[in-house]
Amino acid sequence: MKENVKNNDAPILVPVDSFVEGYLKSIKSIRLECNFNGTILTKKKVIIDKASIVKGDVICEELILFGQLNGNVFCTGRITMNEGSTLNGKVYASTFTSLSETNSDYIVQVPKKAVLEKVRNHLNEVTTEVGLSKDVLLTTLQQCFYDNVYSRKKNPDELISYEFTQQKKIMKSKISIVKNKETEFKKEKSIS
Repeated sequence: MKENVKNNDAPILVPVDSFVEGYLKSIKSIRLECNFNGTILTKKKVIIDKASIVKGDVICEELILFGQLNGNVFCTGRITMNEGSTLNGKVYASTFTSLSETNSDYIVQVPKKAVLEKVRNHLNEVTTEVGLSKDVLLTTLQQCFYDNVYSRKKNPDELISYEFTQQKKIMKSKISIVKNKETEFKKEKSIS
């Protein structure tokens, strides 16, 4: 019985001889040993190994960085940059530790406890029933951070979103959008 519990807590491993591009969403921890372009969303921890280069956004409870990350980090807990790691982007976290002396370019924002608690509650809603590209939770989580940090007022949205962070269809936080399929069809027909 104890072995099953251990296996359930084990992170999802994406091995070294892989290249992943797109959206990755999980309720489990994720360990990347490979290169990744896209957006990662998990309720738990993300570990980016030394050989990994990640381009895009990471939304998680905890981030442990050994490799390179070029993108934004939205974290409700701790971010640890280990020796030799690099980070370029905006960082939103309750705790940030850098043990790295490499060339990095980042801005760290620590949101208020009430904002972090709100984001934690949203992270608890993460399921794997809907893909991340269509999950309104992605927009909701990012908006919670964006709307409640000082940098939004001083440095709005500049380099804050990457290709995969942008959803295929613009979505409003926690509000479902229904398009008129008849109008959509007519537009497609007239374009063809």
